[in-house]
Amino acid sequence: MSMKPLVSICIPTYNGAGTLSRTLDAMVPQLSENIEIIINDDCSNDNTLNIAREYQAGFNTIKVFKNNKNLGMDKNFHKITQLASGKFIWFCGQDDLLGSGVIKQALKMVSNNNIGILNLNFSQYDHYMKTCLTESFFEESTFDKKLVQTSDELYFDTPDEYYSVYTQPPSFLPSVVMLREYWLTTDVKQFYGSYFVQVGVLLMNMHKHRIGVFNIPLIKGRIPNDQWQHDGSKLFAIMTGDLVAKNISFKL
Repeated sequence: MSMKPLVSICIPTYNGAGTLSRTLDAMVPQLSENIEIIINDDCSNDNTLNIAREYQAGFNTIKVFKNNKNLGMDKNFHKITQLASGKFIWFCGQDDLLGSGVIKQALKMVSNNNIGILNLNFSQYDHYMKTCLTESFFEESTFDKKLVQTSDELYFDTPDEYYSVYTQPPSFLPSVVMLREYWLTTDVKQFYGSYFVQVGVLLMNMHKHRIGVFNIPLIKGRIPNDQWQHDGSKLFAIMTGDLVAKNISFKL
């Protein structure tokens, strides 16, 4: 009987044909027996699903699923955690890049240390992945820049300790690795519609185990020129969704 993977990298997709191959190409050389990649397509109307299945045919650690109907962002995020089998869930956007060595580093940190949540530093780029907009997110969101600049790994026993160094936990998908049990035991549906369901789950559970942080920005995030940025109402909803998820969590 094969062992369950330690980490499930979950990629919820929707019309990502233009970027998915590059995202997967960055992961494939880093794969090991402790990793699985779960792709769940939310009824794309482009070639996303075919691209995903081509990679599935070449790698038995890649598993591809498709929703029967379009669920939308938050519901698809929740659904993919139910399809995964790893002890930890690690989301990755269909257009983000996991840099060389970051998967090995993540596996090392979650293998021990009683970690429930691991935060990974990242840089942010424009739509074309050419212009760097933020070199180190954690340096921008910390009370102690020197500590972040000089310490590759940090560990915190409580949220209070974490917040004494960082102003906030990241909402960027590939920056957070967390125990899958958090998704299975949290009332995730209360965060539907916020566009930041993963932030709600993180905040509801960050007091349960130690929090690890890796400060070297080995992940590249893309700020895409998506259609939602030109839709005023949807842009507002997404920009405020992080606050909505945090507000629900803090009230609870």
